[in-house]
Amino acid sequence: MRLWISVTVWLLSLTAFVYGQSPVFDEKYKSTAIAALKVNDSLIVYQCHVEQAVQTTVTDKGQVLEGQKKNFSISEKYVITRSDTGYRLKYYTSALTVFPNRKFSGLKKKERKYWEFKMERTAELNEHDVMVFAAAEKLGKETTEYDFTISKYTTNQVIFKGRSLMRQLVLETPLTIRQSLQCFK
Repeated sequence: MRLWISVTVWLLSLTAFVYGQSPVFDEKYKSTAIAALKVNDSLIVYQCHVEQAVQTTVTDKGQVLEGQKKNFSISEKYVITRSDTGYRLKYYTSALTVFPNRKFSGLKKKERKYWEFKMERTAELNEHDVMVFAAAEKLGKETTEYDFTISKYTTNQVIFKGRSLMRQLVLETPLTIRQSLQCFK
């Protein structure tokens, strides 16, 4: 009987430990926002980056208008929710390509309707994908007042937004979070 109680207490302690903190984060990443995420809580990550593209417009009558290749700012939103079993992702994109260039840092205050984020996908995140978000936060450099607009010098930025967190970071890589996630492959 005593052995059964000891085993039960040990199993309950182990369960509390596993569900109370994530086992995927080593010392380097324990201080990240995704590592600190509690069960049933969420983290919003916005990414704005500049890419060259040709903008195509299709009218209601089927006429296709094609512009010239130029730089556009692409804005993406990742909503990560932690559950008992792992992390769930909701991925959104914005059709607005010019205005975010100048107002990206405004997302730290409040997301506005005119950004028109549209949900594109939901997915379960594996350990690699969770670590992509942790690495993006660790590798990012804090912005200065000169970095607030997306320019040719700061073409890839992220905002981490949680209950008590608001960080805007410059990423010095042309690689985006979306390109690094396995759930998009």
